[in-house]
Amino acid sequence: MLDKSIVARNFATPAFEEIRIKNLSFRYFWGNYSGANGRRYQQLRTMGWTNATLDDVEPMAADIVKEQGSIRYGDLILMKLPMGKWMEREKAKIQKAINLGKRTRTHFAESPNPDVRSDSNPTLVDAKDASAGDGKYLTHFTPTEAELTAKMGVDQAEAGGK
Repeated sequence: MLDKSIVARNFATPAFEEIRIKNLSFRYFWGNYSGANGRRYQQLRTMGWTNATLDDVEPMAADIVKEQGSIRYGDLILMKLPMGKWMEREKAKIQKAINLGKRTRTHFAESPNPDVRSDSNPTLVDAKDASAGDGKYLTHFTPTEAELTAKMGVDQAEAGGK
């Protein structure tokens, strides 16, 4: 077994989704072809995904149907999207997540009236992010050294370990 002339080879059957990518300028995705009467496939096509071909990838599993212009496995079809378009969409998702995490419009200018017959319409007030400006809107409380000493006592490391 330790002889260098013996090459280690795996005899396991490749998983159906295992493909060898020939064209790296695309992002690949197994999309649902027949689900909801083909609606998901049409959604993917509308979003810019196109059918992957044998020029783009080499399917490794034997039971994948390799038709002219499509690669299918059951109700799944292998689709591709140009890498630039995929990166644009991923960046948009990241930016949306960052924007959702920002603290804006966090409170009402006045308490809302709980009466259902009330005509009052309180407005939300913007709270600016402290990291984006001079810190006069949202700031974190940082106690002074004197306040810490008054509440916690003298730091043992500074007092010489007493």
